[in-house]
Amino acid sequence: MFGTRTPRQREPLIDAIHRAMAVIEFDPQGTILCANSAFFEATGYSAETLVGQHHSVLCTPEHVADEAYATFWARLRDGEFINGRCKRLDHEGQPLWLEATYNPIRDRRGRVVRVIKIATDITPQIREEQEMNSRLKAIDRSMAVIEFTPDGHILTANQNFLNTVGYTLEEIEGAHHRIFCCKTLAASPEYRAFWAQLNAGEFMSGQFKRFDKHRRTLWLEATYNPIFDDDGQLYKVIKFASNITERVDRETESLRLACRISADTENTAGDGSRIIDETVREIRSIADRVEATSRLLNDLTQQAAGITAIVETIRSIASQTNMLSLNAAIEAARAGEHGRGFSVVAHEVRQLARRTAEATSDISGTIDTLQQLSRNANTSMHTCRESVDKGVDMAGNAGEAIVRISACTNDMIMAVRSMASTVDMNDESGAVRQLPDCKSLAASPQWEDRDTPASVAL
Repeated sequence: MFGTRTPRQREPLIDAIHRAMAVIEFDPQGTILCANSAFFEATGYSAETLVGQHHSVLCTPEHVADEAYATFWARLRDGEFINGRCKRLDHEGQPLWLEATYNPIRDRRGRVVRVIKIATDITPQIREEQEMNSRLKAIDRSMAVIEFTPDGHILTANQNFLNTVGYTLEEIEGAHHRIFCCKTLAASPEYRAFWAQLNAGEFMSGQFKRFDKHRRTLWLEATYNPIFDDDGQLYKVIKFASNITERVDRETESLRLACRISADTENTAGDGSRIIDETVREIRSIADRVEATSRLLNDLTQQAAGITAIVETIRSIASQTNMLSLNAAIEAARAGEHGRGFSVVAHEVRQLARRTAEATSDISGTIDTLQQLSRNANTSMHTCRESVDKGVDMAGNAGEAIVRISACTNDMIMAVRSMASTVDMNDESGAVRQLPDCKSLAASPQWEDRDTPASVAL
């Protein structure tokens, strides 16, 4: 290009190159002849500290000691044009990345007399790429990664993914994503819609059920990431995944245990409720009998009061009889010999009155004791009735508590089921697999996810 221009025409072009690019010149052995200001600015050197030095001053000791370095200068001396990215060191010894071309310049006899290097500082770009590569390596070490074409055919996968599914790369390369799915899902409209969404650029994430090489169930927590080229065209889909099968198995076992506990608690609560109902009925029956006994005691107290009145009447009669016997004795004494028989009768009457008075006194004491016992028994019955009423109330409260415990247990198991369905029951169609009924789950020895369609709620 320069050969068709005059020296005056070349000067603006050379000046433009020097303004935009870092330029340095070497002799065929690599000694620095000169450099422009852009090169000095990029490396931090000055003309005084750099001119006359060998090119190796800009390289790492390891690179200079490598046989490839000597070969590099031999190729340049042979007139070979070399370009590419190269790592160099600035004046402070810090890494400097250059996108450069090494251009051997020949004299009229075809001998290489110097080498001109034209370079651009790409250190920020390289650092950004290194940071990105470090992140990708970290992801590759910790996650299962697989790449697909836009229609779902497998491009490549890292070793973590291959270890997870049990395949080799040769076995799955070129195969379709559906080899990891059950046949029903792979043939479903939801599955086709899933890939249509990815092709539309939608990011997909969730926890998905898949199968390994031996058709064992896998649960993957994954993201599907559509990747576009510079023209905005989708050219592949990258999936990042973590194997959460053990966690899902533990949560499923916890759910099963919770269901069984709930079922046992519900049965126990039902038995307890029935027992309490029977106890309440029995206590109420006792309360009724206590009430009947209390009424009988009240009747007995009233009858004792009637007997007391009769005893008082008898006592009054005995007292009057005694007075009559005394009067009869006095009259018999006045009658002398003629009243002796009457005196004997009066004496017997008086003895009868005395014994009657003593008997009525004993009866009165017994009745008083009976009345006191009756009153005490009545008080005790009243207290017993209050205790029975409290027992009935407490039994009723216990029954209500058991009902509340049963309700809380059911609430708990519903919460566990909700958590489980939220955590890990998605498939890639976006459907949520319904959990089996809690009672059947608690009764079953094992809950297995098989390669058969599950009920789904879209």
